[in-house]
Amino acid sequence: MVEPSTRFSKEHSLQDKLHFYNQLHDFYGALLTEKQRDCFVMRYLEDYSLAEIGDILQITPQAVADQLKRTTALLQKYESKLGFIQSWSKQQHYLQQASILLTELQLSEQHNQYNLVKQIRLLIEEAKNGF
Repeated sequence: MVEPSTRFSKEHSLQDKLHFYNQLHDFYGALLTEKQRDCFVMRYLEDYSLAEIGDILQITPQAVADQLKRTTALLQKYESKLGFIQSWSKQQHYLQQASILLTELQLSEQHNQYNLVKQIRLLIEEAKNGF
């Protein structure tokens, strides 16, 4: 996972950046104004150019760039203060590790343990999908 920051280093790919922006939108997009959200979605989720966004919103490409810079900084500030993405990522990591351990248990234990393992696995999947 790419850590929240205002700048991405050279080792972070464009895909890492877009994935992080997608997460920011998923967690905090509802806190944006309609114009902020539209601009952000068109640029980072729908891959529109600054000129295309400007034409749609009837503003200059420079105004689009300024809006995106402010919006991105705001979303990163939300993550910095609230930490939902970081918490969610940790939760996913722990659930994945628990799932791996359950698989090992399932392969090594008697058949009567199978139902218990199956129930635990279902709970983990629900937790992963329910956050």
